[in-house]
Amino acid sequence: MQNSELVSFLDRLVHDLREPLRSITAFSEVLKEQSQTSDAEYHRVLDEILQGGARIRVLTDALSLYSLSLEPRDENCSTQLKLAFELATMKLDKELRETGATVNADGLDGDVAVRLERLTQLLGIFLSNSIRFHSESAPVIQLSCTKDTGSYKVRIEDNGIGIAPGDREKIFLPFTRIYGRKYPGAGLGLTIARQIIENYGGSITVEPSAENAVQGVALVFTLPEA
Repeated sequence: MQNSELVSFLDRLVHDLREPLRSITAFSEVLKEQSQTSDAEYHRVLDEILQGGARIRVLTDALSLYSLSLEPRDENCSTQLKLAFELATMKLDKELRETGATVNADGLDGDVAVRLERLTQLLGIFLSNSIRFHSESAPVIQLSCTKDTGSYKVRIEDNGIGIAPGDREKIFLPFTRIYGRKYPGAGLGLTIARQIIENYGGSITVEPSAENAVQGVALVFTLPEA
């Protein structure tokens, strides 16, 4: 199946899943609100239905984002790294404030050959993961960028819970959640991120944090210069 066919398939699938999901969720909420019974089992069952609906919604939203990452690359695009970073942090402003996160960025002055929407989505995935998988300390996220011949290397490092060496390749596999359901999400974020990077001719690796070999993680990826 070609990428264009897969994108079309995923779009139709997500659309067709969302319609019955909305009905299930809406009618379950009506039953819960209008119920006059105090039966604990009745309310437990309704809560299970609503939680299941919320889980499906997370998955359909993730599939929709994944289909966007499969779009054909734009050969003539040019995007400022700094602009995409600013847009990504703006979208995550609430989460950053709630966790007391600190985000520092250095060297994001270059232009890369990636569409603004995809680059913003990419950085948003990395920032969101650093916020979600933070340790007991407030998240500290450091972005740095260096220029190489014809490309830029971006390093995103945090002080979070880290990733075991044996899991550093697994995290890019679809629907992989190495910490189970302790943390929210569909397990597609880094799959989408790698798809975007490789679609534009780059690569990504996982390294331990330079600050702490036990906690934290550093994602290092390359993107072509515009």
